[in-house]
Amino acid sequence: RDVDVLILHDLALPHHSKVLAGYVEEGGGLLVVGGRNSALAEGDDLRSVLPARGAPFEPRSVGVDLPTQAVSHPVVRRARALADSDVWRSLPPLAGLNPLSDVRRDARVLLETAITRDPISVVSQFGAGKVMVFAGRAYWRFGLMSLGYDRVSQAPAAFWRAAVRWLSTREDISRLRTETDRSLYRSG
Repeated sequence: RDVDVLILHDLALPHHSKVLAGYVEEGGGLLVVGGRNSALAEGDDLRSVLPARGAPFEPRSVGVDLPTQAVSHPVVRRARALADSDVWRSLPPLAGLNPLSDVRRDARVLLETAITRDPISVVSQFGAGKVMVFAGRAYWRFGLMSLGYDRVSQAPAAFWRAAVRWLSTREDISRLRTETDRSLYRSG
C-alpha cells in the first residue's frame, strides 16, 4: 500500500491476481508490459482489471503509430514530442508483442501498430486506480537506435515518464466549479 505504481515487466503473478486487483481498486497504479511470460497471456483474476485482453507473445517486427484520439490523453498531452505521429512512425520497430483484443469501452488506446492499427498500449481506470498495458517487446530499441535524432529519441523517454506520472497520480480530488454573480465585471 506504500507503493504508487507496480510494474509487471514480462512477469505473471497468477497466485497474487486478487491482491493486485484489490491494490488497483483501492487507488494503486499498475503497468503490465508484454513478453513471453507476461501477465497479458494469463487467464486469471487480473483480466478484469486490465483494459484489454492479451494473447501469447508473437515474435515479429511491429511498427508503432499514435492514434488521433490519443493526443487528448494526459500521458500524450504532457509532452510535445509525443503528440507527433511522424515521430512514432520513424522509431525502430518493436521485436514482438502480445496481441491485444477486447479493449474495454472505457479504455483509451495510446499506441497502435502502424499497419494493422492493432492496439499496443491501452490505459483505463479501475476502481480508484489506473492501469496501463504495453504489449510490445524490446521497446528499449526506441531510444538506442534513434540516438541523435532529437525529437525522435526524446519521445519514448517522455512517454514512459508521463505514463508513470499518470499512473501514480491519485484521482481522489474532484473538479472544482465556480460561478459568479454577474457575467461582466468592471475593471478594478
